[in-house]
Amino acid sequence: MNRPPRAILLPMLCLLAACTPHGAAEAQTPPPLAPTDAAMQSALAAADQGRLTPAQASALANHPLHAWLDYARIRQMLATASNDDVAAALRRDAGQPAGIALADLWRAELARRQDWNTLSALDVDGNDSQANRCLDLLAEAKLGRFAAEWTQDARKVWRSGRPWASACREPMTMLEQRGGVDDALRWDRFDAALEQRLPSVMREAGKGLPPDQAKLAGEYADFLGAPRDSAMAWPKTARSRAVITAGLEQDARNHADNVETALPKWNSVFTLGDVQRGRVLAAIARASAIDHDPRTPQRFAAVPAAAFDDALHELRARDALWRDDWPATLMAIRAMPEKLASDTRWIYFRARALEQGGQLDQAHAAYVDAARNSEFHGFMAADRLHQPYRLCPLPTPQTPLQSPGFQRALALHRIGRNDWATREWTAAAKTSTSAQRLAAVRDALSQQWFDRAAFGMDRDQPQEMRLLDLRFPLHYEDAIERAATANRLDPAWVAAEIRAESLFDPRARSNADARGLMQLIPETGQRIARRSGIPYADGNSLYDATSNIAIGSAYLRDLLDRSGGSLPVVIAGYNAGPNAAARWKSQRPTLDTDAWIEAIPYKETREYVPRVLGFSVMYDWRMHGRMLRLSDRIAGRLDGERVAPTCETGH
Repeated sequence: MNRPPRAILLPMLCLLAACTPHGAAEAQTPPPLAPTDAAMQSALAAADQGRLTPAQASALANHPLHAWLDYARIRQMLATASNDDVAAALRRDAGQPAGIALADLWRAELARRQDWNTLSALDVDGNDSQANRCLDLLAEAKLGRFAAEWTQDARKVWRSGRPWASACREPMTMLEQRGGVDDALRWDRFDAALEQRLPSVMREAGKGLPPDQAKLAGEYADFLGAPRDSAMAWPKTARSRAVITAGLEQDARNHADNVETALPKWNSVFTLGDVQRGRVLAAIARASAIDHDPRTPQRFAAVPAAAFDDALHELRARDALWRDDWPATLMAIRAMPEKLASDTRWIYFRARALEQGGQLDQAHAAYVDAARNSEFHGFMAADRLHQPYRLCPLPTPQTPLQSPGFQRALALHRIGRNDWATREWTAAAKTSTSAQRLAAVRDALSQQWFDRAAFGMDRDQPQEMRLLDLRFPLHYEDAIERAATANRLDPAWVAAEIRAESLFDPRARSNADARGLMQLIPETGQRIARRSGIPYADGNSLYDATSNIAIGSAYLRDLLDRSGGSLPVVIAGYNAGPNAAARWKSQRPTLDTDAWIEAIPYKETREYVPRVLGFSVMYDWRMHGRMLRLSDRIAGRLDGERVAPTCETGH
């Protein structure tokens, strides 16, 4: 991914080595819309332009998407909409995502009109947002209804440590004018902002305090940006200690040495608690590990056990891997909480560390444990054991889809209203059964809504993780095979990149303007296309699936040649940029590949590389029935051993 650090498929039954699925056929243009879908698509387009006729609306009154037609129609003429018209729509569409979206629009419009009576009487569900709560407060206030409940609700909004929505300014001013804001409430808001490290809100919260307290609140807020010795004169209170802890934590990110030197001084004056000292020491160790400071092991050793969270435990292990210190790696993994240590990656690295230490029986048992899992580290463990990869896919569930919410989501996707489709899907997923959710994923893939394979599955459910036909959709196989052959690449790797980058959506576009299946920036696409003799008109050429795959594969070949053949470095470079990946490799050129991947400093890239490599195994199986071993794939040996999967547990 060259941007900064972002057909119902064949049922599969695992019959041990006989598991040999074949890839899906080349993707075709989606079939024409059914008449009802086409009619709704046309009506929505007309509504967007203010041209919807009463006849069109009437003809679709019983259509499953009628609520979105109401929304589109009223949104276009919101400033002139009548109360009766909107009220009728809100009654019809109550509880549906379209009705909730319309309620949000209408609440804001009523406030703009200053129609406080209608706003106060509005009894429909909208989003439980701060803005909506404040609009309701404003309506009651404008009508002079300052009941005790109004003051209580307004104080809840005031107490928030986040910046207020614009709709909150007036009711908060009213609360203050009515004497509903005392010094304790201002400090409550300050403390909430401190917890979220928002100095601008801290300063705002301090306004209105008595002058000496307001001055202190301002100094507290300033301390988060730049600790200063003048703070030694602060009152020795719990709040001062909390501010000092937060400021030192913040400062440690860029000045770990200074904070380490200054911590005893601050502790002696303010008597920081054990938890507070631990948080600062953890921040020092974290910054030290990120900078690869040679003092990092000693700094981790100084952090109290209670100050470690999962992220810090993992960072300690990664620092040890970066330093090629296997005893320290083993110690860090053994110190992890049981749930974290049972993650496949840490079982695998515990096995590696045990093996390096000569504890071969324990290492073998850990490798067997890791190899039970069908993911990157499980495959790597199987390679260490010279065992087949374990895959136990289940057939696609055939439960009929009967959820109205999911059905609306699928209908919206068919007519190109993907934002609305996602709202419907999210709402339906909160209340539907697992069987209905999986049926929706299946039907979504049949209409080429492929990202449901990622967003519609529950990773905490082992049985769902075995629905490999849903998790790993395969389209454009002929184009992938042609482009891979032309560029001397493994086609399973190309498919894996597409799965990781766009989930097979040819219209995908990122915030960085990366486009199409392989998420190419137009400038990169143009450069590679010209060099490779691939037709290219403009950036929109990247939305053509065949062109995108051809250009993206040529780009992978270019990166592979420039990197000297290191597949993990190329994959890291595709995500974070070739220069960053080359820099990381040059810093630790002799580090074992698995340790180098785990020690990548960018979280997104560190997760991306093993994800793509693991996906390549899955797509090798999907496309060819047998899988090239990851150890051979990483080493560039495309003619290496190919293994058939098994459902058996290794020994």
